[in-house]
Amino acid sequence: MPYKGSSQAILDVVAGHVDMMFDNIPTAAQQVKAGKVKALAVTSLERAALLPDVPTMASVIPGFEATSWHGLFAPPGTPPAIVEKLSKEVQAIIAEPVMKAKLEAMGVNPVGNSSAEFKAFIDTETLKWADVIKAANVPLQ
Repeated sequence: MPYKGSSQAILDVVAGHVDMMFDNIPTAAQQVKAGKVKALAVTSLERAALLPDVPTMASVIPGFEATSWHGLFAPPGTPPAIVEKLSKEVQAIIAEPVMKAKLEAMGVNPVGNSSAEFKAFIDTETLKWADVIKAANVPLQ
């Protein structure tokens, strides 16, 4: 069943209208900790700090990894010096102990990589998911 966001989907799981779902840890962990849903596995390669007792999917399906991530983007043509300045400022903010602790308390794994490292990550993710889409024979719409 398609949903526009996870809030209604998780409510439907709690109510028993839907058997299961994949959700992001920051939103699902609250329901798990309240005992309203049972976490079966996390889709990262490592266990999640916010849910340390929950196994990984990779422990059952070796190599399984499907994580969500957020990034900061600028319009095409933004001068490289501006991109680099923004990147360094964001890295500094994420490295601040108070900010890092706040993000980790929400179940977020702050990375704060350089713009070049982020581009390489996006390239890798694009290839990975293109292969999954092709293997599953998912039609483009």
